[in-house]
Amino acid sequence: MPTLRRAPAVSSEVVTAPSAMTCKPVVRGTRIPSARILAHLRAGRANREIFEDFQTLPIDGIAAATRWAVDFPNHPTCFQLACDGTPP
Repeated sequence: MPTLRRAPAVSSEVVTAPSAMTCKPVVRGTRIPSARILAHLRAGRANREIFEDFQTLPIDGIAAATRWAVDFPNHPTCFQLACDGTPP
């Protein structure tokens, strides 16, 4: 079972990029879609269980995904908008 590390010096954030998961929002530095983290939370999974499932997730990755969900509740996928947020 993975052990939880101390908080990182740089906070995690959710990003989109053409080179990462075909523009799906992911936690920076990983290939973990924020939507998958949120689905686990909605299903009632504990943070520890999520960290066990996604061992490359930074210690503040869950918080980054939830911040992203609050800030962008109707975020369009990159199939509807370009990755930089402009219409295709």
